[in-house]
Amino acid sequence: MKKNCIRFWLLLTAFLPVMLFAGTTFSVDPANGYWKVSSGSQSLTQITTSLNGKNVLLHAKAAGSGYRLTVDGLEVTSGFRVVNGQWAELSVSVHNPTTDTLYITAFEPLVAGCGQALQDARSQDLNIMWESATYDMGRAKDHESAYYCALYSDKDKTGPAWMLTYRPPQLWTSMIKKEGDKLTAFVNFHGRKFPVDPGETITFDPFMLSAQFNVMEGWQAIGKLYQPAMSVTKAVQHSGFNTWDFFRGQISAKDLQPVLADLKSFNAENKTPLRYFTLDDGWFPQRGSWEFDETKFPGGERGWNKTVRDAGMIPGVWIAPFWSNKERVDEFGMNVLEEVPDHVIRYRVDPSDPNVRRYVIECFRKLSQAGYKYFKIDFLALAYTDRPFKYSKFPPERVLREFIQEIRKAIGKDAFLLGCSTVIAPCAMICDGARIMSDITENWNVTKEIYRHIAYRYWMNGNLFITDPDFFVGRGYETLKQDASPGIGLETGDRQYEGFDYTKAKTWATMCFALGGHFNWSDQPSGVKKEIWNLAATLAQYGPGTPGVPLDLMDTEYPTKWVRANNGQKYLALINVSDQPVTVRITEKEMKELHGSILLSDIFSHEQIRHPGGDLEVKLNAYESKCLVVDNKK
Repeated sequence: MKKNCIRFWLLLTAFLPVMLFAGTTFSVDPANGYWKVSSGSQSLTQITTSLNGKNVLLHAKAAGSGYRLTVDGLEVTSGFRVVNGQWAELSVSVHNPTTDTLYITAFEPLVAGCGQALQDARSQDLNIMWESATYDMGRAKDHESAYYCALYSDKDKTGPAWMLTYRPPQLWTSMIKKEGDKLTAFVNFHGRKFPVDPGETITFDPFMLSAQFNVMEGWQAIGKLYQPAMSVTKAVQHSGFNTWDFFRGQISAKDLQPVLADLKSFNAENKTPLRYFTLDDGWFPQRGSWEFDETKFPGGERGWNKTVRDAGMIPGVWIAPFWSNKERVDEFGMNVLEEVPDHVIRYRVDPSDPNVRRYVIECFRKLSQAGYKYFKIDFLALAYTDRPFKYSKFPPERVLREFIQEIRKAIGKDAFLLGCSTVIAPCAMICDGARIMSDITENWNVTKEIYRHIAYRYWMNGNLFITDPDFFVGRGYETLKQDASPGIGLETGDRQYEGFDYTKAKTWATMCFALGGHFNWSDQPSGVKKEIWNLAATLAQYGPGTPGVPLDLMDTEYPTKWVRANNGQKYLALINVSDQPVTVRITEKEMKELHGSILLSDIFSHEQIRHPGGDLEVKLNAYESKCLVVDNKK
């Protein structure tokens, strides 16, 4: 009798809305093969889920808390639930019960018409705010996005939006796209059939959606689904210096001894000393041979470790784990994804190859045992390929993630791991920090594009990882000391060396501050004027920590105003990236402290603004910024 009651309840719920929490609900109609989500005041209806082009809910049978249907010999199990009262989640697993290998050619957890997805909006009013796996992101009428995106109305940018995401960690090339009136979530199999071995169960990334938020709130809600490897409150402990931007790989112990002496003086002068000294490109004989070149660094890894620690800092190194050279490829029998005939990358090696892992992971382990506690792993996107791996049938997200987990195991939990030039998903919750923008260089066109990436990804900081905006640099022909070197310029394409004046250097510092990201300095400290030295000291002290929120991100690609709360203090960052003056207006609604009389003090220049209360307007000249601490007791 008890079993019959349970069976009756499961059949009943197949036709009735499941209200687990107020706010977001779902219902499933297996008789017609549809499911529906209601979230806040919004609804998506007649949603289908398909495998190999076949509806997996049509006439599916209730099984436990979900539904089951056999498709092309594969047992497909679909489960629905509500997460945190906000998100509807669909999870799908596929089991092969046969003795033959079966194949998946397509999987789409969601296919829905989005013409009426948001009340009072039509499909032509709907934009998708999208994110690529690596560098690109933006807003468009139609677009394809990796891992997460927002569907919002152009008529009401602050109104409800559909936030679409996959529950972390993402182990598949899980994507979302909008094409006109059609919204589709799918796994990209790159045109190949995915084999499911006899007895094997494949679980896809659970798909999640909610309309409980506007876009700005929704991004932050997605971020909170993650568990970061390191809290941003600890980021201040992990600031440092990196050799790349000034030396560009032309480094030796002899070249760097004066820099260590400068930094020892810098640390003695300032409240927040820089902790790490990281050797970037050039400490090894050639890229791919990840051991010290003892002609440049006598004493090898242990000798340089002692030198850095004697200067009061902790050593770190840069490694590009998926670059190699002919010697190492031949010695370890590495599988090569691609041979590139240029002077930068020669061999792109296969991260699924046990021989690649054996060599690279042992290099990390050796350096860790020698005392290195900061590892910058670069060009991770080299291994993100749509070509099949030789030793794994799984997508690059999973293969890279497993490789990075091996690196983490080799270096220990107490080391800082920074992923660079990276795909987002494999680093999330494993790397302490990640840089998914391009390198900084002393060129305003490059700088403002990095800033745009920072603004769009503000919600990742402290959630997926600590976001790294790349180096703080301030040198330029006006900010160098007399006869000092500007460093070795990287002059390619639009990355010609221009140099910063003080205004642009301060604005770059303000941009870094607004994000609240990782801080690494990369000027030659003794070669810049005191004003740049002071910018670096102030940014090291106040910069890392809880990120700010760009208030006008929905109105511009280059936000002019950020509000940030950090360590019990409220800040207002105002930024002008253009060559024309602008007036920035902050309302009382945007910042409650403006209700009364306040004193605003620039943390870099110490300029003060006394404001009697009410909406605040501030004029910014070309390229100018203000980084203001708010004191409402004055």
